[in-house]
Amino acid sequence: MERIDSVEDECGNGDCGGVPDEPGATPGRDSIHAAFLRCKHDACLAVEMAAEQEALDGAAWLALKQRLNQLAGTAGYFGAPELGLLARDLEHGLDILSPRGRARRLRNARTEFLKLAARCA
Repeated sequence: MERIDSVEDECGNGDCGGVPDEPGATPGRDSIHAAFLRCKHDACLAVEMAAEQEALDGAAWLALKQRLNQLAGTAGYFGAPELGLLARDLEHGLDILSPRGRARRLRNARTEFLKLAARCA
């Protein structure tokens, strides 16, 4: 549980309360941005939890893959192209690995992923 608390410190807690209003921001844009923040937060938690596993397959793998796909598709729009590219690379790169290889690759990529996620708001 300590590691998940750390993820929330690094990635944000998924709510939009700390995001300042932009002058002239529209409710639609704000709700899209809030959805991106939730997506980023969920992906951070999924990466963190998956990296702690010995092997990654079945429902856990499919859930992580979905989170990475969602983040890869939205991060560039919100000024985080590196995060989106890493999410896409992980999504596709992990697909060809064994369940143990996936977990090992995530452990190696976890720090970079969390740092990139923390830089975008």
